[in-house]
Amino acid sequence: MVARPRPDGQPSIPKPPVILDRATGARIALARFATLNLSFAAGETGELRSAYDDLIGPNIAAVMARVGWLYEGALMRVDAFLPGESSVEGGPQASHIIASGWAGPIRAKDGSFGINVSYGVGASHRGAGLGQLLAYCAVAECLANQAFAGEPIPTFVNIQARATNGASLAVARSLGVPACHGAGFAVPARGERIEYVGFREPVLGFLVRSLPPTKARLPEYDPGALAAARLEFIPALDAEFDLLGWLQDSTAAAESVAIDEPERFHLHG
Repeated sequence: MVARPRPDGQPSIPKPPVILDRATGARIALARFATLNLSFAAGETGELRSAYDDLIGPNIAAVMARVGWLYEGALMRVDAFLPGESSVEGGPQASHIIASGWAGPIRAKDGSFGINVSYGVGASHRGAGLGQLLAYCAVAECLANQAFAGEPIPTFVNIQARATNGASLAVARSLGVPACHGAGFAVPARGERIEYVGFREPVLGFLVRSLPPTKARLPEYDPGALAAARLEFIPALDAEFDLLGWLQDSTAAAESVAIDEPERFHLHG
């Protein structure tokens, strides 16, 4: 990636290329606003709709009271778009979102910083690996945004899902994030308990392990480049800048602070 000068003389990252998923043809883009508006869920009912309860379910307030962490920064959302049918003959095609991944900085009870990961895929596009693909991109962009903004560097990723949400659990497991007993919890609802399974691991391992399959589907994607392009910022004077390498160095430095805390990923979420 080659930096170009800005009017103030500082280097900046050029606009990222159009990023297309080779497996589905979807265009991958960083959302301007990280809302939880699930347009791809419109019209879904019953079990199809309940798959999103971990994101926008009726007991989400109770869930947030039990997670054991607080959001501490900007939430990032990465969307997958497919072209739709044009309403005007010969006119441009409109795009519609078919899946999204979210990543937000969190602070756990022990004071450590992490990234909470969420994802949602429209029922008609499940099974194509979009959940894990967008989850990876969201984490990379969230980490880059934190680093560029001078905020604390997250050192772990966190995923949680209802024990009965098979689709969400499958995505977490496909990402290779190990289950973490301390990150699980239960929420009372209508006289019963809803169990949540937690997954947690160091963010550096997550980034490195999932990079090859991500690049196989998104060869034009550089982890963190979408956030960097939005900020029009690059924290180095080199013409060539290895963004992932820089993120790895930043993350490794943050993780080294807690190197003597081997149980940190099994404490209280």
